[in-house]
Amino acid sequence: MVAVSTTDAILLTRQAKEMGVAPRAFVGFGGGFGVADIATELGPLSENLFSSAAWSGNPNDPTTKAFYKKFYDKYNFYPKEHEVEGYAVIYILADALNRAKLTGKLEDDVRPFVKPCLKPTWSPFSAR
Repeated sequence: MVAVSTTDAILLTRQAKEMGVAPRAFVGFGGGFGVADIATELGPLSENLFSSAAWSGNPNDPTTKAFYKKFYDKYNFYPKEHEVEGYAVIYILADALNRAKLTGKLEDDVRPFVKPCLKPTWSPFSAR
């Protein structure tokens, strides 16, 4: 789903869920899905709602500089937002899985163990 404004993202998600649209995940792209207000406004309807948005690191930040150099040295091009998002999500998922107490049964693990670990996670690009 694409929504530029938060209001549009909230209305689009709410309407879809109220109509019974029930995919395993809602993935939104655009500014409307990338703000904290969406979870506050949707409450329980924000379950399984994920956001993706363009990323641009601070070129003066030492962590960003090191990441760009390491990426360029390995792949011979500088990362854009999609490469950075993919890289960051691996850190986020790995951190959540490392902290979760998994049983080995996916349907039993995701909600009670993995999902709570996703919120307070760290990646190299977390706000400091």
